[in-house]
Amino acid sequence: MLYTQQNITDKNKKLSNILIQICLYDLSGEKLYTEEDIRYLSDYLLSIDDWGMYELLLFSNSMKAMNHQTRMILLKEMNRRTDLYTNIPKYRRIIASMNVNAYIYCIEFEEWIDAQYFEKQLELAYFQEAEIYERLVFKYAKNFYKFKKFQDQKALLEMKKCIELFQFVDSENLAENFIEHLNKHL
Repeated sequence: MLYTQQNITDKNKKLSNILIQICLYDLSGEKLYTEEDIRYLSDYLLSIDDWGMYELLLFSNSMKAMNHQTRMILLKEMNRRTDLYTNIPKYRRIIASMNVNAYIYCIEFEEWIDAQYFEKQLELAYFQEAEIYERLVFKYAKNFYKFKKFQDQKALLEMKKCIELFQFVDSENLAENFIEHLNKHL
């Protein structure tokens, strides 16, 4: 029993260390983690049958360090391994956020098939009326898809309306983030 507890503690320390190195890279630009670290983290996530909050937070904060293929495998596994939690608001929000971020990422890099997968996942989530933020970001992302893939000018107007809604409710930081995102792709 003591050996098992020590093994879990060592594993958590190593995972935390990898996560800290990824965060430091974001801050300093100096890459302190290795591909072996990312493999270790990925293997850990794939070894867990039902992802809890720890796994969701670990993955959401480290996925930017992964290559596209690894990220997609783990995102699909996340959707499969968190089915038990979709009715719990805190989990639901994190899962929705990760899916919408993945959807936008796939659109940015013109990974259209992967983007369609995440669009379907988000449609299956069926955001309730009270989940205004999630609905608005998803609407923005769907229009971003149409704009980026088909140069649809109506979609561009819809994206601007989403930004205006953030401004209307005084969510200035969110509005600013989406303005910055939009300007980057114009």
